Amino acid sequence: VSLLPRVSALVAMDSFGLEVAGASGASLKAANDFYEAFLGYAQFSSWKLVVDAASQHKAVPMLTLLASCYFGLSGQAALAKEAVESVECVAPREAAYRTALEAVMVHGDLRKSYDLWVEVVRAYPADLFACKFGQLMALLSGHGVGIHEIASLAKPEGPMAPYWHGMITFGLEQADQYSEAEAA
Repeated sequence: VSLLPRVSALVAMDSFGLEVAGASGASLKAANDFYEAFLGYAQFSSWKLVVDAASQHKAVPMLTLLASCYFGLSGQAALAKEAVESVECVAPREAAYRTALEAVMVHGDLRKSYDLWVEVVRAYPADLFACKFGQLMALLSGHGVGIHEIASLAKPEGPMAPYWHGMITFGLEQADQYSEAEAA
C-alpha cells in the first residue's frame, strides 16, 4: 500500500490545486472564495470575508496575506503593511507571496512586486491569483507588455482555468496585439 494517497489526503489543496499551509475546512473555503471574488471581479465588499477568516484562522498564513491584499487594494495601507509584516511563512509559496506583497505594501515598489509575482507564477503556474495580482502590478506600474508576459507563464487546470482566458486576452490587448486578443 502506497503512503502517497494517505499523505496527500492530509494536505489542504486550494482551487488551483496548490497546498495552503495550515488550512482545512472553513479556512480553505475562505481562501478559495477570496480567489474567486478577486478573479471574477466580484463586488469589492465581498472580498472582506478574508479579513474575518484571517482573524479566525491565525495558523493559516495565506489568509493573512490575502487580507493584506484586501487592505492594500481598499486604501488601508497601514493595515496592509501590518498584515504582511505579521506573517511568518513556513511554506515556500506563502514566503514568495510575502516577499512580493512586501515590495508593494511596505516599500511601494510596484515594478519590483510585479517581478516577484512573475517568479511566483514561474514556480506555481497554476496560481491564477498570483498571475492576476502580477497583472495588476504591471498595469499600475505602466508595464503594459508585462500583463501578457505574466499571463503567458500561467498554466491553469481545473475549475479556475476559464479565468485565465480573460487574463490572456487582456494581456494581448495591453500589448497592442488586437487580432490575437480577438482570436483568444
